[in-house]
Amino acid sequence: MLSARTTEIIEQGKSPVEVLPLHLPEGQKVTGLAVHCNECGEQVPTEKTRILHRTPVADTHVLESAGICDECRVVTTAYHRVMPDGRLQWVENGRWVQTPFLQEQPIPWWDIDRRIKRTIRKLKR
Repeated sequence: MLSARTTEIIEQGKSPVEVLPLHLPEGQKVTGLAVHCNECGEQVPTEKTRILHRTPVADTHVLESAGICDECRVVTTAYHRVMPDGRLQWVENGRWVQTPFLQEQPIPWWDIDRRIKRTIRKLKR
């Protein structure tokens, strides 16, 4: 059973190509977003991902995404925030955490998300 929020993301969200790229005030650009399955760790296909994009504070982007894994048929959700100065934040164990550095280049969401998921899987073993 999906939560009401996950259902809202799926029904009202847009495809990643409709939301991205995001342009930040200091010239950085968010060009991609990848959701990885919570079960198998594989990337959810872009066409099966939906994103709700909000800007609750000027130049701060909140991206709530949900995607359905082809292999597991599991719906995975992810929550990310991009701060005006390029810091990336995400939810981990119910709390917001962030990169300890400012992004100097376009933010490679797919790489950061994959590394986080890989580290979590290693810690669980």
